[in-house]
Amino acid sequence: DLDVLLLQETHVGLGKEEAEFCVPGFAVVSSPGTARTAGVAVMVSRRLCEPDLLRHRVLQEGRLLHIRLPLPKGTGRTSPRASPHLDLICAYQHVWDGEQKTLPKRALFMQSVQKLVGSLPVRNTWVIGGDFNVSLTRAPGCVGQGLYHSRTVAGCAGAPDAAELTALLEVHQLRALNTYGRPADAYTFEGDALRQSRRSQIDFVLAQSRCCDGQSLRCGPRQAGGQLLPMEGRPQAFCSLCGSSYHGLGAAHQTQCRAA
Repeated sequence: DLDVLLLQETHVGLGKEEAEFCVPGFAVVSSPGTARTAGVAVMVSRRLCEPDLLRHRVLQEGRLLHIRLPLPKGTGRTSPRASPHLDLICAYQHVWDGEQKTLPKRALFMQSVQKLVGSLPVRNTWVIGGDFNVSLTRAPGCVGQGLYHSRTVAGCAGAPDAAELTALLEVHQLRALNTYGRPADAYTFEGDALRQSRRSQIDFVLAQSRCCDGQSLRCGPRQAGGQLLPMEGRPQAFCSLCGSSYHGLGAAHQTQCRAA
């Protein structure tokens, strides 16, 4: 039932070169990293869009990938003359390792994200999924109370540039969808360091506030038993054929709408 998958840390598992290809049911766009780090990819269901209609650009190799796909023209809330689009952004920030030399790399990454988001048409629907390697703090209208509080302020949780992600949310009226659940279940990474369980919440799904309702704010991690916990969410959007709202990214709704 998944319409889109946003993948980080693919390394070179999908090939060593930037590529577009198909697997059963999905079109895949990959921007690889190295054998040990980075790498991002987006998978789009063919129920949502045919592969030849996808457009993509790589803003930072293995770090920042933008996909745009058209949604059908219609007579609903969108002008019949303007076909709305879905903008997908897959992001992977540099890990904060406590070294000052890492800060310029992280700053350049966030500048690229800010520039990209600032260039997106407001009428489009945006979904941004990323490993931002930083923790968020409560920010009314942008970040909820569902924040996992680590016992230690180590690693990315203590990054000195954390305010940059919050600023992005506030400037562009975005919400971190996976910050509105139970704090105890909000962690997106679980690992062991020196035999001590270590959890953190540094991965986020972002969407425009206008696309958020109760169901979309239930986005959260699946407790899948691995170190990196996959997240699933269903942002609200508006059908360009009938004008009604739906959840997810619309493949099933559009099929029903066309048949009606």
